[in-house]
Amino acid sequence: MTNPRINLKTVYVNLGPGWATTNNLNLIYTKSKEIVFRARVARRSSEQLPPPCQFVERVDKLTVRGITINARLTATDHVSGLLSSCSSLLYMLRILRSHGISDASLQDVFRATVLAKLTYCSPAWSCYCTAADLSRLDGFLHRCRRTELT
Repeated sequence: MTNPRINLKTVYVNLGPGWATTNNLNLIYTKSKEIVFRARVARRSSEQLPPPCQFVERVDKLTVRGITINARLTATDHVSGLLSSCSSLLYMLRILRSHGISDASLQDVFRATVLAKLTYCSPAWSCYCTAADLSRLDGFLHRCRRTELT
């Protein structure tokens, strides 16, 4: 029986790719990324990061199932991308309004596009929002209310 808590990186670094291949553990290095999570507040300047894995690229943020996770465990990067995308959708809704779409249909399109994008996996990432992120999200929703979409 295999141990479900085996860290594949540890297996590859300590035992080598040959052992992993023999035991049918294939890691695709080109698709693999490594992220080191750090505290939100810098502790000491002498704090050293562990050395990167030999074959795996180290990154500061990852996008997993549409949610951006950064090394500081904040949702700032995700909220920035989300608001940028939703602002484009809001512009599209203004164009639809100028072409004469009814208000009821416009609100349906708003719920299906903008609100769906904002609420997708929100329980997973909203707990990592800072006060500034929440303020930016509230500001966007206020802008939506001013344009009479909600």
